[in-house]
Amino acid sequence: MFDGDDQFVGVFESWDAAHAWGHRRAAEPGARLPLRIEDHLDGRTWTVEPGLCQLSVWRRQPEPPPVYVTAAAEAAAAAGPASAPAQPAVEVTPNPEAPGPRRRPG
Repeated sequence: MFDGDDQFVGVFESWDAAHAWGHRRAAEPGARLPLRIEDHLDGRTWTVEPGLCQLSVWRRQPEPPPVYVTAAAEAAAAAGPASAPAQPAVEVTPNPEAPGPRRRPG
């Protein structure tokens, strides 16, 4: 529970106890309003003033999607860049139907 000056007031056994106390306190003369009952487990705040109790639900930030790493990629990363070949191996087979080098007559 926080008062209107953002000063911590206390912790209560239950939301019902905090809610009842908040309304009693808000009705007292000289109370620093509004009172806020914050529930960090459920991500909610109740703002309490005389004759008013307003619920605000906290917006949850989306979590980034998981990153899946294959065992081969993990092993390559652990081995470091020195063990990786500079160029990937490519097998080239001649095409017998491909034209050969052109020659000029003469």
